[in-house]
Amino acid sequence: MRRRSFIFGGWLSFLLLAALILPSGAAAQPLTVEWLISPSLSPYFNDWEINPTFVQLQVTNPTQQTVRTLVEVKLLGRVRGPVASSPSKPLDVPPGIQIYRARDVIDFGNLQIDPSVRALALQTGRIPDDDYQFCVALIDPDSRRSLIAGLACSTPVSILSAPGPQLISPSDGDSVGVFPLFQWTPTMSVRQGSIRYHIRISEVIQSQLPSQALAANLPYHEADVLTGTSYLYPLSARPLEEGKLYAWMVQAFDPVANVTVGSDEGKSHIWTFTVKGVPVAQPPLFLELLVDLGGTEVQEGIDLSQNSQVKKELKKILGKFDHVNEALGKKDGKTALMWKDEALKELNELLGKAKRLGESDDFIKKLQDAREKLEAEIKKEGG
Repeated sequence: MRRRSFIFGGWLSFLLLAALILPSGAAAQPLTVEWLISPSLSPYFNDWEINPTFVQLQVTNPTQQTVRTLVEVKLLGRVRGPVASSPSKPLDVPPGIQIYRARDVIDFGNLQIDPSVRALALQTGRIPDDDYQFCVALIDPDSRRSLIAGLACSTPVSILSAPGPQLISPSDGDSVGVFPLFQWTPTMSVRQGSIRYHIRISEVIQSQLPSQALAANLPYHEADVLTGTSYLYPLSARPLEEGKLYAWMVQAFDPVANVTVGSDEGKSHIWTFTVKGVPVAQPPLFLELLVDLGGTEVQEGIDLSQNSQVKKELKKILGKFDHVNEALGKKDGKTALMWKDEALKELNELLGKAKRLGESDDFIKKLQDAREKLEAEIKKEGG
């Protein structure tokens, strides 16, 4: 894996140092090194420090004594040249083959970032796209002579941002119901588990371009999608209006690192859609149920219950009514009735659980009232 495919003149002093301190004669310590770099290297400095598999340095000491060294590491980009350097760090190498983690040989707390990439590194914690080599010098701390044969550099490894999310539906220019289901592809990343998405919808006014509407107008609706790659337009949101043109896009982000994920700042392309119809009838049942169970701010929690399990299941039941309204928007009364049946079953189960958990009489009464209304609604529609 040891290569010297490209070395850049920008660090002539480092190369001259390596040339001047080549070992000679019996005083030389015949250490050899080899970089072990993951082909799926993360672009984040912090990941190199935490994950031991991304960057490793193998050092072989064939002598019978521990060799004291100073290790200096440089990061070189094929396009950008010198990107980062780590100051000298003491490293004792016992006899045999040793494998050191990145944090053993790189002083992450004192990394010297090249001005050309410093702003990006400080803002996002990552390095820009390029082909990179890790280079190392091992130096005798007393004689300042090299303990390896010159400068040892890794095989080039590519850092390439994954594309942002790709929109799937509604298709560009499509006509949809008033409660559309938005879908997109996942953004691939070494931090896959922490990726979230932000969906933004804006009305396109008069002669605006869709991109102008999203950039200049206040969002008609926006939300963070914490799980999955789809989003059902909620009943609690501002209603979409028939005949109007809307633009939408999705952006991937990492809430832990507080950075966007993917090329073009994690943004998808922009598509538009129009609304073609309204539900057969507004489902007053849903609105009544929300009022009965503690108000319209369902996403912020049901204040009437102090039990997290009950809150979670209650939100799940209320989510059934998003499907009800979606079916009504498609004039599919049969599917809407099916979802109401599902909601009734879960409401009955929750009522029993709430009693066992000692929920308040007021909460139990509201659940019972909601169940009676839902049963009456289903009986009326099902004949």
